[in-house]
Amino acid sequence: MDEIRYNIADMKLFLSKMQEVYDVARLVNASECFTLNLDDGDSIAYDNSCFCTWHRKERCVNCSSYRAHISGIQQKKIELHNGKIHRVTSVPATLLLNDGTPCACVVELISIANSFSEESEAEIEKTINANLLPSLNKDLLTGLLSKDEFYREVRKNIIASPETQRYIIYADIDDFKFINDLLGRMRGNQVLIQTAEYLSEMCGENGICARSNADKFLACVDKAQYSEEVLEYIAGKVAKILKSNSMTVQIRFGVYKIANSQITVSVMTDYARMALKQIKGDSIKRIAYYDEELMAQNKHEYAVLEAFDNTLKNNHFHIYLQAQVHASGKLQGAEVLVRWIDEKQGLIPPNDFIPILEKTGIISQLDKAVWEMAAATLKSWEGSEKEYLYLSINISAKDFYYLDVYETLTKIVEKYQIDAKKLRLEITESVLMSDVEKLLNITRKLHSAGFLIEIDDFGKGYSSLSMLKDIDVDVLKIDMEFLRETEHTEKSRIILSSIIEMSQKLGIDIITEGVESKAQMEHLQELGCYMYQGYYFAKPISVAEFEAKYFGE
Repeated sequence: MDEIRYNIADMKLFLSKMQEVYDVARLVNASECFTLNLDDGDSIAYDNSCFCTWHRKERCVNCSSYRAHISGIQQKKIELHNGKIHRVTSVPATLLLNDGTPCACVVELISIANSFSEESEAEIEKTINANLLPSLNKDLLTGLLSKDEFYREVRKNIIASPETQRYIIYADIDDFKFINDLLGRMRGNQVLIQTAEYLSEMCGENGICARSNADKFLACVDKAQYSEEVLEYIAGKVAKILKSNSMTVQIRFGVYKIANSQITVSVMTDYARMALKQIKGDSIKRIAYYDEELMAQNKHEYAVLEAFDNTLKNNHFHIYLQAQVHASGKLQGAEVLVRWIDEKQGLIPPNDFIPILEKTGIISQLDKAVWEMAAATLKSWEGSEKEYLYLSINISAKDFYYLDVYETLTKIVEKYQIDAKKLRLEITESVLMSDVEKLLNITRKLHSAGFLIEIDDFGKGYSSLSMLKDIDVDVLKIDMEFLRETEHTEKSRIILSSIIEMSQKLGIDIITEGVESKAQMEHLQELGCYMYQGYYFAKPISVAEFEAKYFGE
């Protein structure tokens, strides 16, 4: 059974149908160990601790629902309860709340056997007892709660007094690894222990405090306990832990004011973490809040990811082409860019979805589809006046980790029976620098297979020149923006002239991007650059518009 994804009304209907097949069909929040009830209205209610159903004091190691929640894959187990065998199938599920917020949970489908032999009973008891979870609800170093125990305790407090306003705080110590490496693990542990003490003091008897992992801490406090002044006070105390003039410990806080108690506590902590992420690297700000802007961003990201599969399946992603032109005016080829054309919203700007797909790694699925579309376009041009053109496709950093780039590209070329040289591979310099040896080996193989390698954004990184001696480069792409970064025109001219002269000696072609005027083009010609891409020649346009513009079709 695949993952279940329903809104509240549909989940009620699904559970009622499952109850006709199974003895028990119920919904649980596996990360917090609570059963969930869907009332007659449009909301959910947290009921008993899940493990209480099995007469346990704590979660068992082989909890199929927790494993299903973590892995996203259906799990099974057997429980002995009230003299009967319970066969439990746990199916990961996403419950969509009325405001669109996803709530991760698990559907438990249970079949009950009424009788069994003494031997099977003894065997089941032995299995269950062997898998009881040891007491791991505390962090051994700081004595604070573990992350999972934090989730459960916060939920208990919310159930006990739902009217109380609470804040979730996510705390992170800056550059903690540097402290460990420079001063040793014992001093690092001292920082963690004392930070835990300060946070515990803030929480008092009513608050809840936990160590999430490494140098990350969680806290939940009532509105009456919370204030920015207290957090600033803690930050000041933490800064003095090492008692050193040369080094201070910086701690920052992300804060989420609980506005929706139905979402899981893990999501609440994610919101606080997202808030903190906004001030990472800021030398002044130490407190950030999850606000409406972040909420809108989060919902937008979720909407993009939610729509991705159908958008790809229904061919709503299209390739656009931006011409690459020689100084003579002759069209040589084009860079392939992707556009999302929605049936209702129309053309969605790339910046609205590309960064989101890159962050999650899903970009590799889109890139593969774009490569296929580019290859199919080249194939369609064979035997026509367009067959001399090449297309340049982009390869992102994530592609090298989520795809076998070499195998994928060679299979595409084989599938469409096209010349590999016509499907140029555009890779940014920063991508190559992320894992030099691995990526150099892959690019060498691709070059040997006939692909031409283009390096985009050349000169923006720190290793441009040293990279040229190690990689088989056919084309360097320089952005005009790179030249605008300095007010010293003569220096810019000398730098660009040197790059062009060096490239000529190495047998590497140059393309300048971002050319927007005739004056820029003429300036580049004087320096020896004769290939251009930019709005002066053409904006990115659809394949049909491209063919009509340049070939009158």
